[in-house]
Amino acid sequence: RRWSRSSAGAGAAIGLQILLARLMGADSYGLYVIAWTWMLALGSVVSLGLADAAMRFVPRYVARGRAPQAARFFRTGVGSVTLAGLLLATAGAGILQVLPLDRPLLALVTVVAVGLPFVAFEYFLEGMARSLGWFRLTGIAIYIVRPMLIAVACLALHGAGVGLIAIDVQRIEV
Repeated sequence: RRWSRSSAGAGAAIGLQILLARLMGADSYGLYVIAWTWMLALGSVVSLGLADAAMRFVPRYVARGRAPQAARFFRTGVGSVTLAGLLLATAGAGILQVLPLDRPLLALVTVVAVGLPFVAFEYFLEGMARSLGWFRLTGIAIYIVRPMLIAVACLALHGAGVGLIAIDVQRIEV
């Protein structure tokens, strides 16, 4: 079962990348990949390691009957990740004001900055779900459902005659 979920997730991810490359064209797809990679890398940093910490501490709290500590870890994690994401997004917005970027690239980087808190929060929630043993929830939502929803939205836009560029796809993902 686990192998089939992993395979389905990998297939969905590869299929989405092929679809996006075909719909967007080489230049726009290249910008999209760079922006998405930066968003994922920075989102991992913005989660402050709390996703991994959740997998270590929350099961211990639950096993020892310390549910209030697990709940406090969750509340603290939500607040910390949200604050870190907002601070980095604000810092990024400030930096964007002084960088001489052309308009399309500026829009793409802005979407990445806006998306950072959401990606970081997703990482944290994934760690919390894993720490509670909810592996199916994490695998299906992130690796199967998200790529399929993005693909459906991109196909709908393409079908409506909208020429997809990197900024459009980033907006869909955020």
